[in-house]
Amino acid sequence: MAQLASLTPQQRQNLLDGPALPPPPGVIPEFDHPPNMRTLSIAVEITGFVIATITLCIRMYTRIFVIRRFSWGVDFTLIVGWYLQIFVPNKVPFKIYLTAQMLIWVNAVFYILYVFLMIFGFSPRRKAWDPLVEGGSGFDMIALHVASGAIVAASDLGALILPQVSVWQLQMTRRKKLQISAIFLVGGL
Repeated sequence: MAQLASLTPQQRQNLLDGPALPPPPGVIPEFDHPPNMRTLSIAVEITGFVIATITLCIRMYTRIFVIRRFSWGVDFTLIVGWYLQIFVPNKVPFKIYLTAQMLIWVNAVFYILYVFLMIFGFSPRRKAWDPLVEGGSGFDMIALHVASGAIVAASDLGALILPQVSVWQLQMTRRKKLQISAIFLVGGL
């Protein structure tokens, strides 16, 4: 990357306009209309969105009209919220309740900031995905991705360990505790 920055704009453009390597034997390059799977990709994304929307609507209908108790929760938040309903329905033990709430809120705050930085963290915005844009301002994308990975890893570890604490405090045989613990561990993977 530093080598590209040392080139003049004309040299850089010539380098970028030319081929990186000659094509393999028997391959004819097609740069004007290269084959791609764009149509399939769009179809899969739309199908996934429609299925997710229908599932969410069914879930909301069930929670509002059948169970008559509605609360938001998606993915990680849903898992931790489910854990709260099972193991600490009355906020007792409070330390476990507080830890679960902390996991939920740290994730929520971090990912709101993450999305905000990804949208508005660069000027011009093109600089976010094009490292060759000169001038402007921005932040270190690698640091943001490392922070995101650390938050995800810590949250996953917390969601994996949190049920174990409650399971091992139950009054049952060690064998049953091991079995229940294994179920939660497999579910966490």
